Amino acid sequence: MNKYLKNIILSIGILAFQLPMAHAQVKDAMVWTSLEFEKKLGSSIDLCISQEFRFGQQVSMFNKHLNQIGFKYQVNDFLQLGGNYRFSEKLNMGENIQFDHRYGLEFKVQQKYHRLNYSYKNLASVSYQQIYSSPGGLIPSFYNQGKFQLGYLLSRRIALKTSYEYYLPLNGKRKMCIDEHRYQLGFEYILNRWLVINPYYLISIETNHNNPDYLFVSGINLSFKF
Repeated sequence: MNKYLKNIILSIGILAFQLPMAHAQVKDAMVWTSLEFEKKLGSSIDLCISQEFRFGQQVSMFNKHLNQIGFKYQVNDFLQLGGNYRFSEKLNMGENIQFDHRYGLEFKVQQKYHRLNYSYKNLASVSYQQIYSSPGGLIPSFYNQGKFQLGYLLSRRIALKTSYEYYLPLNGKRKMCIDEHRYQLGFEYILNRWLVINPYYLISIETNHNNPDYLFVSGINLSFKF
């Protein structure tokens, strides 16, 4: 592996984690675990199902459960399109549960150059919270999410990954102002043709909030492809 290139990639990851620290007010350590299943329906279309469990309060209690189903359509080597529906349950303070329904459309552009792989994914979504138990449950929240990712292939089975992700509300009090940043560093290990293991470390920073959350997340994702 090129030593100079390795130092660049590692520096990006370190800077991404260090720069936002001065703005944090509410800190929490979390663990996120997720499973993904992808089934080919044709040469270009995949059915995608995922489930994720999140644990917070210094990893002492269950925090959130997410279920998602969707599809991906590979237009060509450069462009991918997709759509999904996600249902989530979040345990709030006071132990009341918040339900969320989110519908999204996305596109992803990617490019490979030797061992480097870089991509950008954009998701436009509309979500509804507490539809049956809140007066504002039928008022939609519109979001735009973007994710820049850089990968470097260390070997035939292992790839280093680093990414930056932003969340931009399109309506409401904080519309058109990014209200969350996520910085991630991890790697992918291809165990076999069906299973990819992805451990990672993530820092999430809220902005434009009175008491922004600052989350340290240790996570692992298992991806099965059939």
